[in-house]
Amino acid sequence: MGSFKVEDGKILLDGNEFQFISGAIHYFRVHPGYWRDRLVKLKQCGMNCVETYIDWQLHEQQEGKLEITEYTDFVRFIRIAEETGLKVIIRPGPYITSELDLGGLPGWLLRDHRIRLRSTNPAYLKYVDRYIKWALGLLKELQYTENGPVIMVQIENEYGYYGNEHAYMEHLKNLFLQCGITVPLFTSDGPGEPYLNGGSLPGVPVTGNFRKYEDHVVSNMRKYQEKGPDICMELHNGYIQCWGMPRFANDTESVRFTVKKFLEKKFSFNVYAFHGGTSFGFISGGCSRENLRYRPFCTSYDVDAPLSEDGVATEKYFMYQKELGTSAEKPVTLPRRAYGEVELTRTLPLLEALPQISAKHLETYPKTMEDYGQSFGFILYRFTLPDQAGTVVALDGLQDRAVVMMNGVGVGTIYCLDPEQKVTVFPERLDTQIDILVENMGRRCGTHLINDERKGVRNIRLMGQSVSTIEIYPLPLNDVSRLRFSSSKIPLGQAAFYQGDFEVDAIADTFLRIPHGVRGVCWINGFNLGRYWEIGPQRTLYVPAPVLKRGENVITVFEVHGMSRNFVRLEDFHDLGPKSHRQSY
Repeated sequence: MGSFKVEDGKILLDGNEFQFISGAIHYFRVHPGYWRDRLVKLKQCGMNCVETYIDWQLHEQQEGKLEITEYTDFVRFIRIAEETGLKVIIRPGPYITSELDLGGLPGWLLRDHRIRLRSTNPAYLKYVDRYIKWALGLLKELQYTENGPVIMVQIENEYGYYGNEHAYMEHLKNLFLQCGITVPLFTSDGPGEPYLNGGSLPGVPVTGNFRKYEDHVVSNMRKYQEKGPDICMELHNGYIQCWGMPRFANDTESVRFTVKKFLEKKFSFNVYAFHGGTSFGFISGGCSRENLRYRPFCTSYDVDAPLSEDGVATEKYFMYQKELGTSAEKPVTLPRRAYGEVELTRTLPLLEALPQISAKHLETYPKTMEDYGQSFGFILYRFTLPDQAGTVVALDGLQDRAVVMMNGVGVGTIYCLDPEQKVTVFPERLDTQIDILVENMGRRCGTHLINDERKGVRNIRLMGQSVSTIEIYPLPLNDVSRLRFSSSKIPLGQAAFYQGDFEVDAIADTFLRIPHGVRGVCWINGFNLGRYWEIGPQRTLYVPAPVLKRGENVITVFEVHGMSRNFVRLEDFHDLGPKSHRQSY
């Protein structure tokens, strides 16, 4: 049995003082075919530890069905890290932030209006306790004290930014101990005193998250553990990308300054993120910027990291390798390939696809996604107009973006930031069908607003009067294999699925560009690559080589506005938009 302790202000590994130098790699943001590649490159950089969150929302997408899949097998990820010679730090939540939808909490939690997230609310803790017992049950035998690689486990994440209900944190601590966690527990918060006060627990090591070493940061942390140890659990290397905002980067030399300080003062630290990876599928969340204005995060989680989204060593990588001085190995650069244009020869209008991928619910008034146990994707509301007069369609409670369609064709778009949440339609006949397609663009995280992040709409009004007979179609889009395509022409402005084939002889990483798309989602061979949006800054989606196969491959695109030309391109260059350098917030 191994021994790992935090004692008398020191980190002790088998009785010897130990400094961990770790890098964040999230198993759920890396295709499992590349887990070993990324972990080996972390080790080659000179680091001795990897940190990862566990993403509750991916392990319990349906209430009560806790599971591990090929893509979410964190036990296998941890074992590969062990084989690579790395120790492991685990941050199982329940809440983890990480720029995920609802900070990694399952969206279906919001179906129960009694729940108050991240609190001692009994309705919330019922689900938390079940999840934590399941996750820690799988982690128990992986601890260093059980001859595994896991050396530390975090309680919650940055709770001090959110609240100060110490009874909630105490409940989690006791739950972790009851589940057999014998390696040190710790908390992680911003270095400001109110945050450390709100998120810390007596007797539990405190760690800080920040971008730059400053003496007052260390002083604040020392108020909560006088002797130390000094630990930075998130040394922020870069910046998160939001749709429609500049792409910021962090200067390598400014990071070097802090790394030198950490090494000089024997700080243990975790590089966040060493390899950001990709928020595949619908997992990326949103945030509040510019006076609480909603901003959704991009699909790419490159975050200007030492290892790029497709696993290429950057200037920061070699800076770390030089400063740490424990490795001079050159990481392998994986091949990239441009497969060229792919014609999307098969089409299927969304409204024709509804019977194939959704079930109709007849409701008196609108319900949100969460009312149907749905966390991700889209939801469609349908009703008919009673006459031919010009009609104002207004939406209440829209959190994201809605496309209003009349007889199947888009006639207006409403974004949650628009000053007026309405469009005017001019029907050409009686009983005109109106469909309102609403997307969950990503629930916010890191804010008190998470308790009100229900997706869809709460009321639809015609000329001020609430619509009271509505058909609702949940569209989680978690399986596009059931779609039955034709080759009909899709009018511009009509939401539709497009599909095409391409041949692969030599498998390599590639990057998907949708030159004539506005907003949508893409799959290759059924694997959800994530969202695209013409407003940028991200212009291509990363396609990891393990998604491809020799021979025929299938691309499926769901475009909410219809494509002006039915083709996409697979390129050998990732276009994330131009960088705008800055050194601090």
